[in-house]
Amino acid sequence: MKIIFDNPNIPDIDKNIAIVLGEEVTYNIRKNKKGEYILAYFSQTPLAQLPPPPPNQTTIVYTQIPPNDGVVTRGGTSTTTTTTTTVVETPNTVGTNINVGGLGVNVTITDNMMGGSTTTTYSQTTTTTTIITEGNMTGNMGGTVVTTQGCVYPMGTSDFNAAKTSISSKSFEDSKVTVAKQVIDANCLSTRQVKEIMQLMTFEENKLTIAKYAYNKTTDPNNYFQLNDAFTFESSIDELNAYINANRR
Repeated sequence: MKIIFDNPNIPDIDKNIAIVLGEEVTYNIRKNKKGEYILAYFSQTPLAQLPPPPPNQTTIVYTQIPPNDGVVTRGGTSTTTTTTTTVVETPNTVGTNINVGGLGVNVTITDNMMGGSTTTTYSQTTTTTTIITEGNMTGNMGGTVVTTQGCVYPMGTSDFNAAKTSISSKSFEDSKVTVAKQVIDANCLSTRQVKEIMQLMTFEENKLTIAKYAYNKTTDPNNYFQLNDAFTFESSIDELNAYINANRR
């Protein structure tokens, strides 16, 4: 996502963001401790639980290709269409609904600096391209499944619950961290499981330690943004983000 401000004195925000199929993901524009404007994950809600979108919300159809359920598609076609779109931006909020393979994704950006309403009409050329894909998981949209260190499948529920019980049984938090690291060393985890282990810790420093330690043993590192709300301090989120950027595979 690239955000360009009307005020030329404010640097552009250019950042990779995570969206989740079938959910509305909300990001906020805010200042960090250095006084810089940043785009930060705020929340997400299943689309089924949302009220109908406002009539002035822009909808962008990304692709009409259905999900690839383990089928290998080879070859490619390309079509280009030109559409005229009217965009109405209301104060503070810009909402976008992206339809990916028949599954809806809403992205809402809230900017407390925006003011006034603007109406813009423009001509947009949209190119839809079908490329060679290798679908290898049910519901996969095609392409490569992003994993780390060969981790594809997370711990089973019963094994993970047993691991949590073992961690929780320790009286001292240093011991909890040690056992948690042993679990991570021997297994692959989902982002959700990493978050549950973090929540067994009391101290922020230990939560951050677990988040860093588990990153390269996580089956879905693209969902690691979901750990943000497990932290109390913004500095921990910034430190984890810097770690991920330095260790991304």
